[in-house]
Parts: sequence; C-alpha cells; structure tokens
Amino acid sequence: MEEKFREAFRADLEENLQKLNQNLLRLEKEPQNKALLEEIQRQAHTLKGSANMLGWTGIGKITHQMEDLLTKFLEKQIDFNRREVVTSTVDLLLATLDVIGLLVEAEVSGEESGIEIEGICSNLEKAKEELTRGEVITVEEGTTSSLAKEKLLPPTVSEETIRIRTDKIDNLINLIGELTIRQMNAQERLNKFRQLIPLVKELDRLKVNKELTESILTIFRESSDDVSALELVVKKLEESGMSLRMLPLATILTYFPRSVRDLGREYGREVELQIKGAETEMDKKILEMVRDPLLHLLRNAVAHGIEKPQERLAKGKPERGKIMLHAYQEGDQIYIEIEDDGQGIDLNKIKETALRKGLITPEQTKELTEEVLSLIFKPGFSTTEKVSEVSGRGVGLDVVRKNIIENLGGQVKVKTKSNEGTKFILILPLTLAVLHALLVEVNKEIFALPATEIELISRIKREDILTVEGRKVVRINDRTVPIIRLAEILRLPIPENGYFISINQESSRKMPLVVVGYAGEHLGLLVDRLISEQDIVIKSLSEPIRKIKNIAGATILGTGEPVLILHIPDLIDSAGTLPTPRAYPPEEGQEEDSSREKQRKSDHSILLVEDFFTVRELEKSILESWGYRVDTATDGLEALKKIGTKKYALVITDIQMPNLDGFSLCEKLRKDERYKDIPIIIVTALEKEEEKRRGLEVGADAYITKSTFEQEIFIETVEKLLGS
Repeated sequence: MEEKFREAFRADLEENLQKLNQNLLRLEKEPQNKALLEEIQRQAHTLKGSANMLGWTGIGKITHQMEDLLTKFLEKQIDFNRREVVTSTVDLLLATLDVIGLLVEAEVSGEESGIEIEGICSNLEKAKEELTRGEVITVEEGTTSSLAKEKLLPPTVSEETIRIRTDKIDNLINLIGELTIRQMNAQERLNKFRQLIPLVKELDRLKVNKELTESILTIFRESSDDVSALELVVKKLEESGMSLRMLPLATILTYFPRSVRDLGREYGREVELQIKGAETEMDKKILEMVRDPLLHLLRNAVAHGIEKPQERLAKGKPERGKIMLHAYQEGDQIYIEIEDDGQGIDLNKIKETALRKGLITPEQTKELTEEVLSLIFKPGFSTTEKVSEVSGRGVGLDVVRKNIIENLGGQVKVKTKSNEGTKFILILPLTLAVLHALLVEVNKEIFALPATEIELISRIKREDILTVEGRKVVRINDRTVPIIRLAEILRLPIPENGYFISINQESSRKMPLVVVGYAGEHLGLLVDRLISEQDIVIKSLSEPIRKIKNIAGATILGTGEPVLILHIPDLIDSAGTLPTPRAYPPEEGQEEDSSREKQRKSDHSILLVEDFFTVRELEKSILESWGYRVDTATDGLEALKKIGTKKYALVITDIQMPNLDGFSLCEKLRKDERYKDIPIIIVTALEKEEEKRRGLEVGADAYITKSTFEQEIFIETVEKLLGS
C-alpha cells in the first residue's frame, strides 16, 4: 500500500483509539449506560475492520478479543454492578488500547514492535473467563508501555479537510508577514505624500500650473484609496493565514483524563479531571510548547494537591478529588486555569526550602507573604524529598516557567488556600507571529517591549525616587518597585543630555517609566522616550542572535527600520546581576576619563563584512553600543572597495558570502601593505576544525563560530586585538 494511504489510515485508526479512550473513561463512571457501551463496541468493531483492511492482522486479532469482551459486558455476563469489576475491566481495555497504539506505530514505521500477539490474545481470553466468573483481575505493571500514550497523535478533524505539512503553512505565514511590512511601508510613503498636500492645494488655489496640481491631488486620492483597500485585504489575509495554524486545545488534551486517572490509581487517589473550553483555539506552536507544562501541573495536582480518600473524608470533603482545566480567550490572550480542590500549598514549607537552598535570607522569610509563591518556579526548587516519576530529580515547576514565561512570553499566576486547593493561571499569547508591543527610545535607538508583560506606564520626577539598600526604587500603587535605566541593562552609552541628568538634579521634567513583570518579579525601566503602541510582525532570528541575552526577536517598522524585541525575563535577571547603579553624576575626574575612553574608541573605525542583514545589524549595534564607529559591507568585493578609500583599525568578516568569500578577503588583505598587520576576526557558521585552521592560515587573528556567539566574548576579543 502506498505511503500516503498508510498515513491516512493511521490517522483514522488513531482517531478511533482516542475516542475509545475517552468513552472507556466515561464507562467507568456510567457502567449502566447501555448506549455508551454499544457505542464503544461499534468503535472497537470499526477499529478491527480498518486494521484487517490494511492487512494488520495482529491488531485485528487483539481488537477481536476486545470486542468479544465488550459483548460479554453488554450481555451482562460480566457483573457491571460491582465497582471493582468495572474498574478492573476498564484497566484491561485501556491497557489493550495502549498495545494497539504501539502496534499501529510499528506497522507504519515498518519496525518490529516486539509485542507477542498470541500472548496478548491469550491473556485477554483468560481475563474474560475470570471476569465472567465474577473475579477481579489485576493489570500488572509492564503489561503495556506508557510510551504508547505519548506516541499517539492528536485527533484528526472529522469534517472535510486536507492535510498540509506545517512547514508549508509556516512559509505562508512568513510571506504574509513580509506583505504586512510592505503594506506598512506603503502607508508610511502615503503619510509623507499627505504632508505635501496642503502645499499642493495652496498652489491649486493660486492657479499655479493647475493642470499639474489637479493631477497630483487625483493621484493622492487614488493612492489613499489603494492603500486603504490594501490594508483591509492584508488584514483579512493575515487573519485567514493565522487561522490555518490555529488548533483547538482539545488537540493536546485527549489523553489528559487518562493520565490523571492512571496517576490517581498509582498514588491511591480518587480523582477526576473536568475540562471546560477545550474548543478554545491557539497557535499550533504554542500548543506544542504548552502541552508539557499543563501535564506537569496536572501531575503535581494529583501527587501533591489531592489528598487520599480517607484524608478527604476526615476533612469533610468528597472522597473523589476534582481537578478543573478551564480555557478561554480574552482579547488577544488565552487563559488556561488548572484548579484542584486539594490541600493547597504550604507557604511555610516553601520558605523553609527556599532558605535551605539559599534563595532567600532569614530576614526575607518574615517579609514574604503571597510573593513566596514565585519561588516555586526557580530551577531545581522542590519541597519533596522523595524521588518519583512525578517529582524530584531536580525537575520542578521551572519547566512551566521556561516554556510559558521565557519561551512564549506568557505569564503564570498562582493562588492557593490551605485545605481548599490551588489554582494556576497561565496567560498566553494567541499567536507567536504577531505581537502587541510598546516602542521606546533609548540613546536614539528604538526597542520593542512586549505589551503582555507591561504592568503600567508612568512618568516620575526626581523627588519620586528613593534609595533602599543602595538601589533606586519608587512607590507605585502602594508597592515598592526597583528602577533602572534600560540603557544600563543594554550597556548603551547614556547621552549627556539624557534623562540621567534630571534623575540627579532638581527638575520639573518627568521621566518615562515602564514597569514590567514576570513570575512575581517587577522592574521599572527608565527610557528616553515613549513612542507608540502597535502590533508588530515577529521576524525569525538566526542561531547566534537567539543566544544573545535580553533579546527575544526582531521586527521591521513601516519606515523599514529594524527593531529588536526585548526579552523581559532576561532584563529582570540582568538588572539583578548589575552592580549598584550610579545614582549621581560621576565624581571629579571620572567624567574626563569616560570622555577620553569614548574618544579613543571612536577613533577606531571597524569594517564589518556580513551578507546576512539581521546578523550584520546585531553585530553593528553591539559594537556601536561600546563606542566604536562601524562601516558595513555585504560581501568581500564591497569590503575591498571600502578599504581602498579608508584605513580601518579592525576587520570583522563572515566566510560564506557572494562575490568574494571571507577566506579570499583575508588573503587579499594580508597581501595589502596597509592591512598586513591589521587585526581580522572571522565570525561564521562554519565550525569544522579544518575550516578553523584555514581561517587562521589565511590571516585571521580570531575565529568565532555563530553557534557559540556571546556578546561578552565578542567584545573582549575586539578590545584585546585593538589593545584596549
């Protein structure tokens, strides 16, 4: 059978498996629901028929035994009035489905499953006889593999569909993003055109070359209509394109009830998972990244939240614990709440653990109240001493922090009450392709701050700033918030006429302050200017830039200007590791030293040769932020033209470039009398040992691979070669 048909049949089989899983979990609660039992039997029969049609006889044999067991249940040959019999029967059927799932994977991949078909069928036959006699059976550990649950794919959509590879959809989304940028460019050009219209109208009124002025006004009106129509079409195309990548949350929730049930059985808990809002849609990439955090939170709720039945009864609670997963959309954000009715989180225990691990001081244990909950997201934090499949091994809620906060730019909030339960609230972006952001200016550079992590925007005066333990803070809404210049975190020069003067002198001028936060931590960022809020198209970054701290991505404005999107968790972390910021002007002599250093660096012109735009702009930005003057070239040929007219103190070059590569450029530079001793740094994606050797042989003084690119090492190398 052709591969495409095998894949299509696999999707149908897996959809049947998922429906069977869901219905068996219902059957455990409603054993006398005859209609449900008949539906399960029909699904098993369909599964058997599909497998036999494909020639997958092993699956056909096992499903035949499964169907026969269901028939005995339906004909009341098995006593479904006894709860323990029902539970053990469901255990057996679920384990059987896991085995079938593994067999499907093996058939499609062409690999051996290692499963003894006849042995499985024999065990099922034996179990049927025992259940018919009224005996309670036990499904032993190892009967099936938990990997089966992980490997089964999400359900296919039952309506008419075609299957498209996700990379094709991603390419389409990227093209739509490019189109959106071009539409923004057109709008920018129209705005510039509009500024000339009053002059044209005045010339028209004075009847100066009336025919020309009328033509210009007509072209403007038509252009304005075209741009408006283009904006509408691009907006609809953007929405339609994004919808292609949107999937319901149900896509990843299929096996969650089963996982919760199995964990409950393992830990001796009676627990039920209720799901609300499974139809809520979000970006496929977000779904992929949110699956593990959700599963981890559910496991924690079962293992550490829900009490054992005897404990619950003693507290006056129902014997069966309840976990609610509720998803809904508000604006351009998705909210997912996971709430249990268990024992809650012990704040004192968290404080003790945090103190033991050195995360807080004894003095802080007295001050911390609800803020202590943010500590549970720290890497390696766990109050549990026992190592298990669910907890221990140093893997805790930091996986939630990493995926939700750091990778997705979302938020996590926690609420807990002793003996009443705990609620985790995940706040996620609707899509990763478009971001609502605040544009700010720092040292004449524009940066974007994700709006979802901005708590408030304010303006403060000099007298609003207080000093606490050597750090600058402000009181906002009865809360103390540490503040810092964004320029300091980004290691940008602070202009002499910038806001730092008014931070130290009496002034009526108010300084723009942006308060950001994540995982219970807050920081006020002082910027030079607030520009605007707008939706921006997120551009993919190449590998070396992804490793740069404080940077989450990039975008291009309607003016064509590239802008870096800042990473809020990194900014907060960076602010905490900086030395105490200077609160006052430099002492006598320091300012002169700083000025001399700045002048010395500006005397060093650097030629940067890189054909990839984003990498070129990043390296240029880093160098300029350290005070160097930088010229750029897009390939070796353009670089040779520039060195013919100007003497540079340092050359930084890529290797793989059009027209003339970096190796050839180095060779030509070393043959030039003016450049035989000028330092050269190669920054490239080529990282084989023979490539590094060749780079040094052709005259490079340093060789940096993009996969290990770090800003600090890059600058240290530059300064060392320039004798700084």
